[in-house]
Amino acid sequence: DHQDLHSFPTRRSSDLKDDIDKFVNALEGVETQKEYVDEGLSGKDLKRPRFEQMKNDILTRTVDTVVVTKLDRLSRSLQDLLTLFTFFDEQGVSVMVIKDKIDTSTAQGRLMFQILGAFAELERNIIRERLAEGKKYAELHGTKSGKPQHRPRAVINLRKARELRNMGLSYNKIAKEFGLKSGIAIKKRLDGE
Repeated sequence: DHQDLHSFPTRRSSDLKDDIDKFVNALEGVETQKEYVDEGLSGKDLKRPRFEQMKNDILTRTVDTVVVTKLDRLSRSLQDLLTLFTFFDEQGVSVMVIKDKIDTSTAQGRLMFQILGAFAELERNIIRERLAEGKKYAELHGTKSGKPQHRPRAVINLRKARELRNMGLSYNKIAKEFGLKSGIAIKKRLDGE
């Protein structure tokens, strides 16, 4: 993921160029001062080096407007966005989100900032839930992805596996009886009954 924050508007050649040009034209007299880019870091975490530098610049009154292409470039957590919003507001800093057409210097912009922040957090929570469900499914099926990985699925005779377990064999030894490398799937199936 790429975090790209601007303290003032900048012109960039991209799909958003027209929006950015209109946006920049609406801010006559404002010039770009500094870009804050955290390469490869996600918006899920506020502890990003350049982001911290931007906050320090805000505290020293070097920055009075933060321009970002999308709201989730700031954060994907509603709580973090609200904390940032409070911080920006206390410091007299406006936030402008180009793609979402938000300007927190207006009442409508403040409302939209909060609504879109809630959706960004919802999206992140849905992704987290899907990943957890996928991991659980994969564990139950004895693979990393939950898919057979171009090999035939192992047939496990649960009655025989239960008998071997009652005889004191470990899950890994039982798995080897069925041609599996790991006893995780055996354990999940026997314990899940």
